[in-house]
Amino acid sequence: MGKGIVRYIVLILPIIYSCENQEPLSYEDQLEINDNGAKITLEMDENLLLTVGVKNIDTELNFLSFSVNYDSEKISNGGVLIPGKFNIAVSSLDYDVLDKDSLSVIFSGVSGTGDLFKLQFSGSSYKGVIIRLLDVSLIDSNSNPSEEQVTVENICFIDEGVLIQGTENTSQPIDSWNSTGNYLWTKYFCQYY
Repeated sequence: MGKGIVRYIVLILPIIYSCENQEPLSYEDQLEINDNGAKITLEMDENLLLTVGVKNIDTELNFLSFSVNYDSEKISNGGVLIPGKFNIAVSSLDYDVLDKDSLSVIFSGVSGTGDLFKLQFSGSSYKGVIIRLLDVSLIDSNSNPSEEQVTVENICFIDEGVLIQGTENTSQPIDSWNSTGNYLWTKYFCQYY
């Protein structure tokens, strides 16, 4: 064996060994590692309190606006926004415009990371609900549309079988998931439910 091959084996064996002894990353962990960019986040707790926030917004935004859309036949909002770190300039709740399926908001002075607001929902049978942010508009400090690329999350209450299929049974189509009867809030695979 030549010296070059021996050096190659000596260098590559520790890498192979270290990779074999590590647990594979979950789908969620892989997404978090690969998605450290700017985003608008959605989190729902077990009491149906929705938290909408921003993460890693590099540009100072004069205005950020969007609508929170959901199925009002399965879930309803309580009509009160709990302010977060940023200024709520306008909310459709301010004008008694309570569309049953959406809530529109405009924020000013948004940058960095923090909560925009919290909104309490109620409902008893909300399986399959997807909460989406639509009509997202980012206006920079010069009153122009921002050029920053921002990921916008959705959140849904779906059967855990979809997540299992998407993360563990990756050799099969995701549409082939099996019901577990266990529902949970997730921001992954909402489009497949």
